[in-house]
Amino acid sequence: MKYIGILVALVLLATEAYTGFYVVDQSQYALVFGFGQVQAVATEPGLYMKWPVPIQREMLLDNRIQTTSTTEPEHIVTADRIHILADSIIRWRISDPQQYYVSFEAKEEVARDRIVKAAKTAISEVMAHHTFADTLTGEKGGIPQELTGLLAEKTRDTGIEIVEARLERVNYTDETAATIYEQMKAEKAKVAAGIRAKGEEEAKKIRVEGDRQRVAILNDAEREAGRIRGQGDAEAARIHGQAYREDPEFYKFYRSLQSYRESFKNNNRNVLVLDASSPFFRFLKHRAGEK
Repeated sequence: MKYIGILVALVLLATEAYTGFYVVDQSQYALVFGFGQVQAVATEPGLYMKWPVPIQREMLLDNRIQTTSTTEPEHIVTADRIHILADSIIRWRISDPQQYYVSFEAKEEVARDRIVKAAKTAISEVMAHHTFADTLTGEKGGIPQELTGLLAEKTRDTGIEIVEARLERVNYTDETAATIYEQMKAEKAKVAAGIRAKGEEEAKKIRVEGDRQRVAILNDAEREAGRIRGQGDAEAARIHGQAYREDPEFYKFYRSLQSYRESFKNNNRNVLVLDASSPFFRFLKHRAGEK
């Protein structure tokens, strides 16, 4: 009997040494169960003691960030009534291990399924307030922030923390391809019309300015021409006056020759009826040497 008691004590000590301690590293949480209930939670790394199995047992949970993606593209209708297909990606982690166990019985596949379903609903609600163009802009028009916040709200009190939720790939459906093409065509036509209208306005301004400058140049040229003609007439009058003063008889003779040349041109259809004794023929009647 003495040896049996010692043997039992050794077995109990060995069992305690083997199952009475557990180690939690920095990437883990630990739940300690006893009589079907959670009796202890370890969130810091280290060596912990518990009652040996079957009195207590531990469960280790991964506290690192997990990544979950939708299994197939989600059909979504945007605020501008465009039907698109979108994949989402969610990054999450366990924040409350005990609540996580209560919500999902610590089954990761159950948690992932719950997250994906909540993400589909959240995406539809968020995109109902965003256009298709918003999904193409930088940071997708603030959609990741809204989606992360809404998904966190939907998974609150489940023991998980939504680190990030965003749209991964966005495509439009075949049914809406023609609609999008027509919208793009109409938008480009609107832009082109605006550019043409602006060009016509600029062209009109240029033509008006060109006409104004042309009139100004012509007026300046006319004034300059008048000034030059005036100077020429004055100079001609001066020369004629000087010539008359120096030799009045020759001046008269020269002016008469000019009158004859203008009067007797071949293409001059004017008819002169003058008396032969008219002074106009003075220099035609005089012989050389006569006065």
